[in-house]
Amino acid sequence: MPKIRDVMLLSSLFADSGREYKDKISHRLALTLYHREDVMVSEGVSLLPVRMLFDLFQGLDGQPFQLMCSYRIVYELKDESEAVMLKDHVILAHVIPYLREHISGLTVKSRFPVLYIDTINTLDMLEEYNKSRATDSSEAPPSPTL
Repeated sequence: MPKIRDVMLLSSLFADSGREYKDKISHRLALTLYHREDVMVSEGVSLLPVRMLFDLFQGLDGQPFQLMCSYRIVYELKDESEAVMLKDHVILAHVIPYLREHISGLTVKSRFPVLYIDTINTLDMLEEYNKSRATDSSEAPPSPTL
């Protein structure tokens, strides 16, 4: 069975826009990047790294601050075939508690009300991400051929 080796916060952008806020701050947490890397072998152990990027206010304008952060989770596998056992929405679910804690921790230290993120359906979040990627790729101009 795969086990989590590391969960790392790679980057975090928290920028105060200087805008006033009402009693409640609306947010729309979205996954904006999901990248499952190739299984690699390090010191005889198979490792599966996965990177994710989140935007707390995806598609919302006029927010009093901006918050985007990226994570990397690394699984230790007995062999490469175990990577198939790890479904993408389960991997995402393993990172969400770290993300929720990061968001509440940052906002408790700021001038803003503390944001507690509700329970997240990671299957829905991943489906929304895949739909937005499909839309983005269909709207992109064709690449020039060499």
